[in-house]
Amino acid sequence: MAMKRLGNRLALLCGLMCVVFVQVAHGQEPRPTAEITYVSSEGVYIAAGREQGLMPGDTLVVHRGGDRVGVIIVRHAASRSAAAQPVADATIFKAGDRVTLPPPSPGRATEADTARVHATPAPLVLQDAPDRQRIRGDVAFQFYGRQDLTGSGGTWIQPALRTRFTVERVLGSNTALHVRHRSRLYHRSEPVAAGKPQDEWNHRVFELALVGGSTNGRTGWGIGRVIASDVRGMGYRDGGYIVRQVSRGYRVGLAAGTVADPITSGVRLNRRKAGFFVAWGTGQNRSHRLNISTALSTEYDGGTVSRDFLYLQAIYAFGTRLSWYGSTEIDFNRGWRYEQADERRTMSNAYTMLTWNISRTAGLDLAYDASRNVRLYDTREIPDSLFDQTLHRGWRGAVRWSPFAHILLRGTGGLRLSESGVTESRYATLSARWSRFPGPRQSMWLTMSVVESGFTTGYRPMLSYRFPATRRLYVTLTGAAQIYRSTLSTTSNYYLEAATARPVGRRFFLSATWRQYLDSQLKSAEIFGELSVRL
Repeated sequence: MAMKRLGNRLALLCGLMCVVFVQVAHGQEPRPTAEITYVSSEGVYIAAGREQGLMPGDTLVVHRGGDRVGVIIVRHAASRSAAAQPVADATIFKAGDRVTLPPPSPGRATEADTARVHATPAPLVLQDAPDRQRIRGDVAFQFYGRQDLTGSGGTWIQPALRTRFTVERVLGSNTALHVRHRSRLYHRSEPVAAGKPQDEWNHRVFELALVGGSTNGRTGWGIGRVIASDVRGMGYRDGGYIVRQVSRGYRVGLAAGTVADPITSGVRLNRRKAGFFVAWGTGQNRSHRLNISTALSTEYDGGTVSRDFLYLQAIYAFGTRLSWYGSTEIDFNRGWRYEQADERRTMSNAYTMLTWNISRTAGLDLAYDASRNVRLYDTREIPDSLFDQTLHRGWRGAVRWSPFAHILLRGTGGLRLSESGVTESRYATLSARWSRFPGPRQSMWLTMSVVESGFTTGYRPMLSYRFPATRRLYVTLTGAAQIYRSTLSTTSNYYLEAATARPVGRRFFLSATWRQYLDSQLKSAEIFGELSVRL
């Protein structure tokens, strides 16, 4: 109970922090930016490299249309391109987003300095005529397959087609068509249990919407399968929204529609959602920025309330040095929800994260996560023992330090809290990365992860080596083990992996991964490939 009260107090504190005024810093000189050219499951790729001053370990802020999107960490840097790892989920980034490049610092020579070459000027972008229709985005062909070598008949393949694009200036108007979709075939080598087909198609439409606005930019709207990012907690829905800029720093909006099926993406007319939001932002994009938003959302299943909640969110950025994110949800319980909770108001979710780039060689991340599986009307009768309410709740932190120019050390750790009396689980990861080792265009990194729960202790050592197979093609070789020990037994799995990713010309991008499991339990070969075409 003490831990539960502590979690509720922390959630309440996070909510209150969303409306606390944050001090404003002095402005900074504008810094150059570079474009994100491609986003894959492995990371984010940038059209800038060592000639522009990027080095492995650099932390970059990503912007989209003047708004801060997220933070990425450079992992590999070539002469004119770089690969980076998102601090959060990579799906929030898009091709065309911009990253703020680091300023030149004394004593830090770029590749252009050492080689005495001129950096390639930014490519000339031709602006289309205002009434010309154009397409931005990409289409990807994917293949994922597994060959079972244990004789149990677990071989399968999954070819897929993924689209993610925007058609701008539809019919010459100030309207755009947004499309995000995936079609995938799951083919099994042998028939499975009765009722399960050997070939199974899955089509999912995540977004199919017309989005537009007034010529002065003060009013925006969307209709179709839309996502209104300001009305948090709504998810994607079949309906529409409207947003109005009432003053320089304030926006208000309304969204409503039906909720799509979470598994098939099919239309469901019996579940409806609606939400209203108010958002306020201030500050300069390159020096500081504060955004606060609040949204009231309601959901009905047929004629019965499923959930009512108030969402609070705040984002603060102090240049590239410091950023903070906080959010929480306040549930208003009525009907069957009040009968189960026995409270009119509850804190259902809270999350806060602080990212502090202490210097160019050191950084710190700290997060508290109280996310839960929130009950809805259709999950109200699931027993508590099967409905995990402590799925993510706990503390997480990370420290990164680059004591020398080509060495990056990183440590992460976390504590997952429990309310049911089960032993709290812990995890920690230590990694060391050496760039330009053992050669000038090579790198190695070593990682050791440990997970401990009340029943099992797991260890995962991993060693990776990245080298240039050709002038523009890099290959990463990895060897890893997964060892789990309990009081009764020990399970060990081992695998080797090879991965590569590279642009092909100006419009194509290719990535591939092959993994071979060596142990008798999981003995198999897996392959994943993706060819993306930039539109």
